Amino acid sequence: ATNGKGDEATMSVTTGITLTENGVRELSELLGEPTWLREKRLAAWRAYCDLALPRWDRTDLAGLNLGELVVHDGERRALSADELPASVGRAAAGRDGDGEAVVVQVNSGGVWARVPESLQSRGVIVCDFPTAVQKHEEILRRHYMSAVPFDEDKLVALHYAAASSGFLVYVPRNTAVEVPVELRIDAGRAGLGLFPHILV
Repeated sequence: ATNGKGDEATMSVTTGITLTENGVRELSELLGEPTWLREKRLAAWRAYCDLALPRWDRTDLAGLNLGELVVHDGERRALSADELPASVGRAAAGRDGDGEAVVVQVNSGGVWARVPESLQSRGVIVCDFPTAVQKHEEILRRHYMSAVPFDEDKLVALHYAAASSGFLVYVPRNTAVEVPVELRIDAGRAGLGLFPHILV
């Protein structure tokens, strides 16, 4: 299928969302992002299309083919501790509930989180990026893309355009966090590129 501009449809049940302008727009809509964030993604996508690959002394990126890469492959849903891959989270899920904060993302849609009440009651936020978009928009709006410009180079632009996973860690001023914060991603599907963004 095409959209009339020669841009192939970007999602099917078996493939997921791929790297096209339509795919970036569809990803933003799927994640329920506000207009300001969708516009930032699209500006980053345009920069990605316009910029040349960086040139490094010992790494040649000329053959890099991202056309088949899938950046999102399913609906976002909460996972139970039993659904976590052993390699990334079952041990963490079984620990004391008031110890460390743990957020685990599996592929692009599954999320399991445990944030102790002792942190939440002091305004500390530890969550996956889609939850941050839905529940903490003002914090994102103030800080997202503020440290590194989206058009710094082609790969940075691609990251901002395609980020479908990652985490927000927010600690209010004059608040100390004395327990570990553990953030894990397991991407077990071949051809899946998550571009996780971590905003602290």
